[in-house]
Amino acid sequence: MGLLGLVVVMFLQIFFFADSSMASLLIGILGVVIFTGLTAWDVQRLKNGAIPNINKDSATVLGALTLYLDFVNLFLFMLRIFGSSR
Repeated sequence: MGLLGLVVVMFLQIFFFADSSMASLLIGILGVVIFTGLTAWDVQRLKNGAIPNINKDSATVLGALTLYLDFVNLFLFMLRIFGSSR
């Protein structure tokens, strides 16, 4: 739900708060918090083997993909926070 809310807020920022650096900073902080939580959740899910209806080899690839996407998005939101001065 948090990720869906983040996408909606980012979409609304395009139209209503395009020049607001404060809104961008808050979105960046919220994104870092959400993707840190998602990374921890995905690691626990992989550790417990809680990916249903998938064999072990496919679960490994799917788990690596989800962690990769979590880290990429986490990095992009950190860039949004620390790279706004340029």
